[in-house]
Amino acid sequence: MVPTSSAPSPYSGPQMTGSETGDPDQQHDADLATFLTALLADPSVQATPDARLHEDLGLDSLQKLEMLAWIATRGVSVSAEQSARLHTVAQVTELLATASRHLDESGPNAAGTLPRQPRAVNQPPPLTFIANGLALRPLEAEHVPFLYYLATSELTGFRWRFRGAVPSVETFQTALTQGVMTQFVVVLEDSGEPVGEVVAYNADHPNGTAYVAAVFRPDLMHTGLPVSAFLLFLRYLFQVWNFRKVYLEMPSYNFELIASGTGRWFDIEGRLRDFTYYAGRFWDEYLLAICRHHIDDLPTGSPPAATHRPAASGPDHNATPVAR
Repeated sequence: MVPTSSAPSPYSGPQMTGSETGDPDQQHDADLATFLTALLADPSVQATPDARLHEDLGLDSLQKLEMLAWIATRGVSVSAEQSARLHTVAQVTELLATASRHLDESGPNAAGTLPRQPRAVNQPPPLTFIANGLALRPLEAEHVPFLYYLATSELTGFRWRFRGAVPSVETFQTALTQGVMTQFVVVLEDSGEPVGEVVAYNADHPNGTAYVAAVFRPDLMHTGLPVSAFLLFLRYLFQVWNFRKVYLEMPSYNFELIASGTGRWFDIEGRLRDFTYYAGRFWDEYLLAICRHHIDDLPTGSPPAATHRPAASGPDHNATPVAR
């Protein structure tokens, strides 16, 4: 059993305002440093303005999305394009400061939020297919060239379903639906431009399980956005079908990209030593499980994440890590 982290949630605790310190910009710096220290559970973290979120502080996919969720608690909505440009501590504090000045000038409605509409009594919540500037859309013929690019790209192909092999277009198209229960193309909400795919397959309805996978465009790695889209897909699966949990299988070089989520976003249910061959060596293979309680316990906007390689009974849907 994987122990659940006892570290305090970085979302908890009072949120000080600039008026309490007299300098809003300095307060943004201090608040962000405090958040990052709690998120990384490391008091030695040096969140200096020029520190890079991934390379210097070591934020992985899940931690980056947790940071975006924390930013949202401060009344700042981050678009997909803005998130992709957040690489340093200084860029995050500048985003907070700019949004704060805009709110001061325009009032609370400047955040673009709408009043929550009451839901009819005894009615289930509606399905949600949009989050953080990304949307889930049904797979159509026009998306096949983009997905074929992801499957054969030197940046993503070795992580996904063909593990570096280059299939013919015909073979790839057949594999797109083999063993698949449901799948969506992930697009930018505003333009409809495709950026990734999420898929569920090898469903075992009597036992309440399925396997899931995801792959995204390389330039969205390290942004946290792919994880957000993957969480949207997981919520959809648990809302529509009576699954107890969904499985992900991945080699260790993918697992390292989401390891911070162990025990909170997912459980490790198995590890096969020296199981997967790639690039001159064998890699361990992890079996991860995301249960309903993992999804229910997540703060709004925060995710579990994953990549995946299918069970022996189905096609190889090994996915690129959702993000890091």
